[in-house]
Amino acid sequence: ELVVDAVLQIDDVNVALVKDLEKLAPYGTGNTKPLFVFKNVTPKTVEQFGKTKEHLKMVFENTGGTLEAIAFFVTEDSYTKRPAADTPLTLIAHVEQSFFMGRQQIRLRIIDIQAN
Repeated sequence: ELVVDAVLQIDDVNVALVKDLEKLAPYGTGNTKPLFVFKNVTPKTVEQFGKTKEHLKMVFENTGGTLEAIAFFVTEDSYTKRPAADTPLTLIAHVEQSFFMGRQQIRLRIIDIQAN
């Protein structure tokens, strides 16, 4: 059973939210990373990526352009609901800031995908 801290919209995920979440760190035992639910969101794309397609990425449109949601070492069948492009779903995820190959990005780290 997952304990969700708040319900958010895709448009709520921005630099200001990340800065507020950073104030709550460090995360660990006794201070878990906040978990959010995004209800009735529709991914623009869903794809497996990586050398052996072992990672999942969904892309959502928001007011700032796009927002990626990722999970490592999973398949589309790893979740309660199998995600598909242009099909609404409920996403449970952490909000994080990523630094990869010199690129800074705000994204969602997928914990579960459920039906609406």
